[in-house]
Amino acid sequence: MPHRREWRIRSSAVLCVCRSRPPGPFPSELETYLSFKDFRRADNIAADPQTYERENEAIARDGRLDAALREVADWAGWDLLDVGAGTGFWLPRYAASAASVTGVEPDPQLLQAARDRVRSVDNADVMAGSAEHLPVADAAMDIVHARFAYFFGRGADAGLAEVRRVLRQGGTFIAIDIDWGWGEFSELLQMATNGNAAIDPDGTDTWWREHAADRISVRAGWQAASSQEMETILRLEFPDAVVDEFLVTRERSDPLSFGVALFVAHRWRRRPTTRLRVPRHRARAESMIRALVTGNSVDGVA
Repeated sequence: MPHRREWRIRSSAVLCVCRSRPPGPFPSELETYLSFKDFRRADNIAADPQTYERENEAIARDGRLDAALREVADWAGWDLLDVGAGTGFWLPRYAASAASVTGVEPDPQLLQAARDRVRSVDNADVMAGSAEHLPVADAAMDIVHARFAYFFGRGADAGLAEVRRVLRQGGTFIAIDIDWGWGEFSELLQMATNGNAAIDPDGTDTWWREHAADRISVRAGWQAASSQEMETILRLEFPDAVVDEFLVTRERSDPLSFGVALFVAHRWRRRPTTRLRVPRHRARAESMIRALVTGNSVDGVA
């Protein structure tokens, strides 16, 4: 029996509820709803999904980021939502151990690719939506990820409110962002002047602190299949002149060092006086943070 899930799209003009996503193309009236006001097309994955796929493979091959994510909030046995799922690269990996996985993506081209990827995965689904318009019921998710989506930061209060709405009490939200303070990728950002380099990292950190999020730095990397593939990936993310200058001083083939900032927010922080059972992933996050504060080492995390 195919996986069945209630899904809905909300707007002033459209409300559609059914028991499972209809086969084939999205209905025309919902296609028009894909122009979410908060949606901004990503220059990298939208321009070249195939090369961005290689970038995701390089991160997965390195493995340190995924290990840190599991340490903070292991999704095994839980319901997970991936906001800005892109082509759905990470969805089958989550689904291998999660109770259920839902990807949300506003870009029509990427949305279809993600649906095709999980078509045979019984506990995974992909729906049209954005950070400010999540087509998910209240308190339906245990864990929410937003991986390198860059739509959380100053001015993203509506998106964070949506995430809190769909999280269950005790649930965990992790926004996976770039750490500008460590790694070769941050050096490239310092050399560049546009794209992701135009983001204000200090402003992002301040915004998360104001929303009671913990910040965890992860020392990860990109392990490309070859030096040529690494160069292709870098040229997707940065101007040619920046990549040329960087490669002059980097002739080795080991993984490119990549600093990641995990911004971790918990659903229960809005009601601190409520007595709640602490789920396993919350306890793991607190144990990890205590280790960081006391100076004890945590594998893959600094």
